[in-house]
Amino acid sequence: MKPLYPNHAGAVSLAIIILPIILIVSFFLFPQVSDAHTARHLYNKAVDLAKEGNIVEAQHTLEQAIADFPRFAEAHHLLGILQFREASQSQQAVSSIQKAITLNPNFAQAHYDVGLLLIALEQFDRASEALRKACSLYPRYWEAQLSLAKLYEHTQAYDHAKDGYQAVLAINKNQPDALYNLAYLTNQDGQADQARSLLLQLTQEHADHADGWHLLGRIAERQHHIPEAIDAYQKAITSQPDHIPAHYDLGALYQFDNQPLKAMSHYGAITRLDPRQAEAQLSLGVLLAGNGQLDEAEQAYLKALEIKPQLVEAHYNLGTFYEFQRKDTTRALTYYQEYLKLGGKDQRIQRLVTQVAS
Repeated sequence: MKPLYPNHAGAVSLAIIILPIILIVSFFLFPQVSDAHTARHLYNKAVDLAKEGNIVEAQHTLEQAIADFPRFAEAHHLLGILQFREASQSQQAVSSIQKAITLNPNFAQAHYDVGLLLIALEQFDRASEALRKACSLYPRYWEAQLSLAKLYEHTQAYDHAKDGYQAVLAINKNQPDALYNLAYLTNQDGQADQARSLLLQLTQEHADHADGWHLLGRIAERQHHIPEAIDAYQKAITSQPDHIPAHYDLGALYQFDNQPLKAMSHYGAITRLDPRQAEAQLSLGVLLAGNGQLDEAEQAYLKALEIKPQLVEAHYNLGTFYEFQRKDTTRALTYYQEYLKLGGKDQRIQRLVTQVAS
């Protein structure tokens, strides 16, 4: 009873993965420009206002700069960034940055940023086009390559995603997202040894990469290298103590290896980190019952069912718990009946329930 957790960045919202890179903080990186022109003075003032967190006033100042010099591409670009900061999912922000691109078609940063905004608006085809343009204008723009690869992965164009991650690594050989995501996809393709090599590189260069250690442990476990798997899971937890998938996997290994106290410590950690983890409550109940802690086991089983009333295994375990540990056949039958209604197939239980009903 070991849940599978992909725990993979490529599987979650692209807005979470990509947008903070530029859209939340990028205006801090915008350069001031040297020119006596009034519009450029206003632009520089807007940059300072943005750095101070005065976004609304910065926008007003940029609008003044644009009124003074309508073809000021950098001002349109920064205005779009700030508009998105104030009102995410804003088509107006896209329009502002696209205006910058119209004025300066070779503005690679603007192509990149509009790609990110289009991802937030879930306009993936347009986003892909914008990111590809940024990469073509500036082939060593690994940030754009990385965002494009993540977009390909999100849209399940996995071969293109792998090519993209490899392009990132050709420029920035130890980039952690590219290493991890490429390893994940390579492992999904059944190329475990290649994935392991990438993960070893990742964890050597980024020793606190918890997801990297976790996936390395998964591969080692699948290859029956259990001590190596345990070591990797432990390092994942050391790097990130709230890494629930690593706690699950380490708990399951200890449970299988008949080390109940160690297994309980990890399942217990999961239930403290997230009390809504029904499977962890159930596994904890099994171990507590085996350790003679019947009251605690009963509470864990009941908690699992409270969280997930349709959890077939919980009805089965509670039935056996009341039948054998509590010697309460009547109560056991209540859970056995529900177990069968949910599709349980245990023949002994089927016979028991039939005999009682007849």
